[in-house]
Parts: sequence; C-alpha cells; structure tokens
Amino acid sequence: DDTKQAAARRRAGSAGEKSPSKLDFQLIAAIITMLLLGLFMVFSASFPSTGTTIFLKQVRLVALGVAACIVVTVIPYTWWQKLALPVMLVTLFGLAAVLVVGVARHGGIRHLSNGSGQPSEIAKIGLAIYVAAWAAVRGKKLATLSDGLAPFLFILGAVASLIALERSFSVTIIILVIGLTVYFVAGGNVKQISGALLIGAPLLL
Repeated sequence: DDTKQAAARRRAGSAGEKSPSKLDFQLIAAIITMLLLGLFMVFSASFPSTGTTIFLKQVRLVALGVAACIVVTVIPYTWWQKLALPVMLVTLFGLAAVLVVGVARHGGIRHLSNGSGQPSEIAKIGLAIYVAAWAAVRGKKLATLSDGLAPFLFILGAVASLIALERSFSVTIIILVIGLTVYFVAGGNVKQISGALLIGAPLLL
C-alpha cells in the first residue's frame, strides 16, 4: 500500500509540473494599463513636434516587448535558475568592459566601443534573474542578516557600483529599486531593508 501511495504521489507531482500555471489576470491588467498610459503620454508629448513618428516607434517596441513576455512565460523557471550565474557573470563583465573601452556620451560612459551596446540595460534583467534564483536557494535564511541581507547587499552593491562609475545615476537608482524589490518579494526582512535604506540613502545624495 505504501508503495502504491508513493507512486501515486510521484504521478501527481509530475502532472503538476507539466500543467500550465494559472495566469495572474490582475497583474496582466495592471501591465496593460501602464503600457496604454505610457503610450498615451508619449503620443501627447511628441505629436506636436514630430507627429506620430516617435509614437509608432514606441508602439513597435511595446509589441516586441509583449511578444518577448509571452515567450518568457512558457519557459520553465528552472531554466532561468540554471542560467542565473552565467547571466550575472556576463553582466559584470559587460559593465566592467564599458569602463575600459566604453565611449563617453552625454556626460556618461554607457556604451561599448562601437556605440551600439549598453550593458547597463542588460544588467536590469540580469540582476533580477540572479537575485531571484539566489533568493530561492537561500529559502528561510533570506530573512537573516548574515545569510540574507549581507550577501545580497554585496551582490547589489557590485552591480550598482559599476554602473555608478559609468556616471549613470538614473540607471543606478533603477538597479537598486529592481534588486530591493526582488529581495523584498522573495522574503527579505522588512526591518533590515528599512535600515539599509536609511543608511544607504544619504550616500546617493
């Protein structure tokens, strides 16, 4: 009997892994609302001077982003976990390369030598993937200072510091917000996060 029950549990587990996850329609509605609001703001701001040129370009980018989002949703999360470390290493290498062979534009060094690549944009995705995978491995230890906040701040600080050296303050803030958001959602201690913000905020001024 125990053997049959164990086999039944394995079959149920396998079926659960193969079945598609339920969609979060509230989240989808919020994203669609923000996209439409953003498109409206772009249209209203650019139409008097450039007509629909910038607006149509933004519409194409939104369509590309939605297509990419659909593709990502069907990829198993375990695949992203396996790619987390390589993605982070590539991110750090790209950010460091900009400081060595980057091209200065608009007061900052954000592009690679040919001017076509901007690693700080890749860092936004790379950091989110890595922190999410790292937090999943930590589990309940994430709420502790030694195994949670301290190593997280080291990871976040490494990425944010490289971007700050590129003199890109706005992207540095975005990176910090992305990292802290993922860490909080994963189960980070609210008091520890608040303390880190109180200590770190003056350093950004």
